[in-house]
Amino acid sequence: MKHASLLGLAPLALYLGAFTLVPVVSTLVLSFRTPEGQWGLGAFRALAAHYQFGDAVVNTLAITGLGLVMELSLGLAAADARHGRGTDGSRLDAAGGAAVSGAAMATAPGAVSGVEA
Repeated sequence: MKHASLLGLAPLALYLGAFTLVPVVSTLVLSFRTPEGQWGLGAFRALAAHYQFGDAVVNTLAITGLGLVMELSLGLAAADARHGRGTDGSRLDAAGGAAVSGAAMATAPGAVSGVEA
């Protein structure tokens, strides 16, 4: 890359540094400091020892898993509805034109894209 093109990335680097890296580093530093100014894992030990910590972890994993399954399912369904199968169950070609049957796709690999294999 030329130096001029790298110079164009300077505003992005400043933005990411100011609004992403500085808060993350600051949060990490504060999380390992005690109120007395010592370094340690006391805050994490107290968090893990809390009686609701296990429930919070289970709930977080359940919500994350359920959300992931729902998001992936809806995304695949939308993609299939938009670009997937025709009304008769056959696949549409890459350009969204005429439907190509499964038998034609199995016997002629280039039939879908119109390019010979």
